[in-house]
Amino acid sequence: MKKSLFIFITLLLSTQSFARSGQKAIYGSRLDDEFTNKDSTDMIKILSTGIGYIVPKKRIRKYDRQTSMIEARPLRELSNLCSHERFAQNLASAPSCTGFLVAEDLLVTAGHCIEDKKDCKDMNIVFGVTVAKETSQGFRIANDNIYTCKKVITSSNSNGRDYSLIKLNKKVKARKIYRIGDDSKLTDKSSVYMIGHPLGLAVTYTKPARVTHLYLDDIFKAPLNSFSGNSGSPVLNAATDEVVGILTAGQTDYIKKDKECTRYARYNSGGETITRISLLKEQIEANK
Repeated sequence: MKKSLFIFITLLLSTQSFARSGQKAIYGSRLDDEFTNKDSTDMIKILSTGIGYIVPKKRIRKYDRQTSMIEARPLRELSNLCSHERFAQNLASAPSCTGFLVAEDLLVTAGHCIEDKKDCKDMNIVFGVTVAKETSQGFRIANDNIYTCKKVITSSNSNGRDYSLIKLNKKVKARKIYRIGDDSKLTDKSSVYMIGHPLGLAVTYTKPARVTHLYLDDIFKAPLNSFSGNSGSPVLNAATDEVVGILTAGQTDYIKKDKECTRYARYNSGGETITRISLLKEQIEANK
């Protein structure tokens, strides 16, 4: 996607998700110009607290009695990213996905991120993965912020229906619970934005983009800047700050010529695929 819409949140915030999903991209021109802390509003900071970083358990190790370390390396090392590209020096852990709280013990993500019992058993959900948690060894996280998947309540990963609703092993306290919006009210004049963990980075905000392809039953699209790792991110109506969709797929992240370093792909058209939240609304209400 093009560079136009991404923003790093440094205070509170900041694979193909498991190599099973569609990839994402940058829409626009100059990425660096679009990452500014002035867009880190109080609402975005609050919303970011309800974002879960979904990562394999094997990538987390105990650090001391109170904290654990998520294995991570500079993004330039993980993907041979050109050093001048945005986020090249920031830590990332791959593979990873994003999820968001819809109740104290309910998390929504993409179906290809946590699809079945095995995924449920293999993944941790970690809250509070921000740039402030970066160390030379990885993301250092309080053990209290690390959760497991108790069960998959419902999941789908076919024909645009890419979603999963999971129950956590315990209730999450003092974090934002996302409100479910009405995606049927979206029009071609509506704008949406996103918060998540692109490329396994710390939590990041993506600026609003106009929705497209509203004639599709189970999905809509928008040229949101997103990458692998954003799968499962909440897509919010910019007018209401309510969730209207789940980021599930998009265009290719990277381009590489011969033996050159990897660069982000840029696009002037197209959009990312977003599964409508209405597909999960009844299940969410029934399991609260």
